[in-house]
Amino acid sequence: MAVSLLGDSMLYAVLPAKAVSLGLPLALVGVLLSVNRWVRLLTNLGAAAVFRRWGIRRGLIAGSLLTIASTTSYGLFPSFAAMLPARVAWGAAFSLIRLGAYSAVLHESAGHRRGRNMGLYQSISRLGSTVAVLLGGILVELIGFRWTAIGFGLVGFAGLASGAAAGRRLDLQVNLPAVEPVSTRVRLRWPSWDAALRINLATLVSAFAGYGVVVSTVGLLLFQTYGDDVPIGNVVIGVAAVSGALLAVRFGADIVLSPLFGHLSDRRGRRTVALLSGGVTLGGLLVLAKLEGFAGIALGSAAVFVASSALQVTLEAWAADHAHGGTWTSVMSRFATYRDAGSALGPLLALPLAGAVGLGPVYLGVAAALAVALAVLPRHVRAGPEL
Repeated sequence: MAVSLLGDSMLYAVLPAKAVSLGLPLALVGVLLSVNRWVRLLTNLGAAAVFRRWGIRRGLIAGSLLTIASTTSYGLFPSFAAMLPARVAWGAAFSLIRLGAYSAVLHESAGHRRGRNMGLYQSISRLGSTVAVLLGGILVELIGFRWTAIGFGLVGFAGLASGAAAGRRLDLQVNLPAVEPVSTRVRLRWPSWDAALRINLATLVSAFAGYGVVVSTVGLLLFQTYGDDVPIGNVVIGVAAVSGALLAVRFGADIVLSPLFGHLSDRRGRRTVALLSGGVTLGGLLVLAKLEGFAGIALGSAAVFVASSALQVTLEAWAADHAHGGTWTSVMSRFATYRDAGSALGPLLALPLAGAVGLGPVYLGVAAALAVALAVLPRHVRAGPEL
């Protein structure tokens, strides 16, 4: 999972900041950064069918091969027409690899450890994203976009070997059942359909805010404020490198803090941690909207990145509490689809709106949507049967 994210995460640091030099209008950058998530609204369900029919190992191998091909093609053919199908292929690859990761968590975890183990999964996988935005931003400044993308694509062969080994073990452990229609099984497992919908909607809005809007616009915010070079103290640094460093906070929070946040949700309750982390996310969005200068950008983005990490791992564990037996592929695929929808809407809406009304109003609108989603979170949701 970590290796597969290299090429994808690098684009979020580089494309908004380097759109002019790469000859890409901002609206098309928004399409490239979101189309991989839109396609997952379909491929998440397809991944569940692949695992049931062919097993986890074959699914992970297929996902790894698609990752290598798509990431390498960014460098070989860096145009919108060529990158668009590559991003679609990456979306399908991620559906397969993520469902394999979820299967590992669910089949290795009792209820009292599920939040911690979901956080551990987030921590390891986001190591790849952190390397991508830090190293990718620097490498693009030094050797250019083409060679950076090709290099990250070749590293994907390490992910192919790891996925094949992990899938072999999971295929031996898991006797994947046939899944009954989603509507029937989900109604049986959730305490109410209304509660399921509220948690999934919170996931959508949270992903829209942290994974979609702020991740895809922080590089643009820097470029609009400073241009190609950002002065920090007495040093001037390229905007792509600074954007990568700020995004590294986002992924670094997953690496260091996700297991802690997951453990806190095990001990203190999913709703409590969700409300606290959501409140901090709101504060970060308001800082980005109102404060000017590098300090405001750094403080606001860091608050959003750290808090949204806590919110997402809590919501993942909350959904996983009710994914047991024959329902796990259906429940987690549905959860992933809501999350992907929010992530996909972020860059697709935020980048064009930024050109029309500015980023300040965009951040305020996102904050209002998140406040509504937090307000309607269910008050009483039963824990998993092991708790």
